[in-house]
Amino acid sequence: MEQRDYSKDLPLEPPEGLLPWLKSKGKFRKHMIRYKASRVLDPLTDQWEKAVELKCSGCGQTMYAARVEAGGCHNSCAPAPFGYLDPVTKHDVLSGDKVHCPMCECAAEAVHVTNCRNGKTLESEWPMTVERLEDKLVLIGWYVSQDVDKDNVETISVRPYEAYIVEQKKVVRLMGYMKCMSTISFFGHWEQRKTCLDNWGQAPVVYPWDPAILEGSTAENSKLDLYMKQAKEKYPVTYLRVWQRHRNIENLVVQGCGFLVGELIESESHRYSYQRAKGVPKLEEIRWKEVRPFKMLGLDKDAFQFCRDMKWEESTLLFYRNCLEKGVKLRLPEDLKDCIDARTWWCNRILEEGLPMMRCVRYLKKQKAMDKRVDSNILDDYWRIARREGYDLEDDHVRFPKNLMREHDRLVQEQRLREEAKRRKEREEQNRKLKEGFKKRAKELKRFNWTRGSLIIRLCEAPEELDQEGKALNHCVANYKNSHAEGQRVIFFIRKVKEPDKPYFTLELNVKDLLVVQNRGKCNCSRTKQVEEFETAWLEHIRALGKEKKKRGNVA
Repeated sequence: MEQRDYSKDLPLEPPEGLLPWLKSKGKFRKHMIRYKASRVLDPLTDQWEKAVELKCSGCGQTMYAARVEAGGCHNSCAPAPFGYLDPVTKHDVLSGDKVHCPMCECAAEAVHVTNCRNGKTLESEWPMTVERLEDKLVLIGWYVSQDVDKDNVETISVRPYEAYIVEQKKVVRLMGYMKCMSTISFFGHWEQRKTCLDNWGQAPVVYPWDPAILEGSTAENSKLDLYMKQAKEKYPVTYLRVWQRHRNIENLVVQGCGFLVGELIESESHRYSYQRAKGVPKLEEIRWKEVRPFKMLGLDKDAFQFCRDMKWEESTLLFYRNCLEKGVKLRLPEDLKDCIDARTWWCNRILEEGLPMMRCVRYLKKQKAMDKRVDSNILDDYWRIARREGYDLEDDHVRFPKNLMREHDRLVQEQRLREEAKRRKEREEQNRKLKEGFKKRAKELKRFNWTRGSLIIRLCEAPEELDQEGKALNHCVANYKNSHAEGQRVIFFIRKVKEPDKPYFTLELNVKDLLVVQNRGKCNCSRTKQVEEFETAWLEHIRALGKEKKKRGNVA
């Protein structure tokens, strides 16, 4: 059967009360104060002075204000080159600031003329209306925008955006616009599409409608009105498409579980990107072959009552069903509340590991009452460290200590001391192997040690000195031990004469070219002027030594 074309049957204008209703909700109350450079005649001096002309799109009045210089330019994409002094508040106002009109006191946005040469959209909304076309329910989405043109004339326009017609077994989609890259073009009429994709998605703004409109329509038994009241985030088009595929979804909504249906639809329909899921969600959490609501959710009657009254989330429902499958009986609502406090994802993991979940949850609750820092992460951390340290977690006294936080901190401290001892032993072994290389460097370059004024410079002669230097000055010179011992890097220490053992600056020398590679102080700070002058004089000194040594070699 050929698909009927509805493009000529749908209205191009919204219900008469839509705009007043939106305004009653606080929408479209913003206006624009367009300002530009002008001059005014000072009656006292009879001279023309710089000023700013203000014109409000709300009241249409014009007035002048004192000019305030800014740092922009005359490019429409750049900040405005000037602002104005608000005649009422005496505050500086720049383009884009939220203000009140000095003439009519309406809320407005100050905009420099270069930033609205082609007009400006002050506000836009996408409301949805619920209507009837013969026996078919129709959801129509509108694009409402408040615009100001280049002449500062304000208009509110309503354009047809998207429409969804509910037939007996499918939904037909019509569009009133077309997008291309970042631009959008409005047809001014409806165009029907062959496939239905729920591009509208969430509908936060829905014009009030009478549920009686459903009577005798193609969505008569859908309980759309109840779903819209109960769901936190409303996806009306997707809900109707799910209802057409699974008529028994209305049983859940009638029993007050529309909030859960709404969450299930949202979790499968929404994506954290520019692309939403456009197909009909499967909602695999619901057992569609069942008819009775508690069986559709995989619960018994008592649990279903708690699910409805406590407004379970999707994660809570799946967790409770997992407990039933694992043979864990929960006392409702107290046990479930404790599990939610402990995080249901953690409880699910405890179940998968085969641990006594409720014992873990009650233990965690008791420990948290003793110390507020305790949570599931602390317990996991304690178990992980205990397991790595070789403790027997099969022993209940080990797995559930009397004071979790104290045992956790003790194990962390023991682990830290053990790791420090290991690193110290490794460091000592490394230093022992590098001592000969350091002695060799000292024999070759100790002649470069030098004193001038209040500063001295000397060669690093032992790997332990680099450890102490890096720790005292909080930099990474200790990592250069191997390269210093091998002659790839040569490290010198700059000290004050009065404090020869206290680290001050650390210098790396390129011995081949006699150039300083780097010279850093505490936390890698740059050298001071005094240190810089000392470094320059020292380089001249060692270069002179090099020339003298070369000269003696040639004479010999």
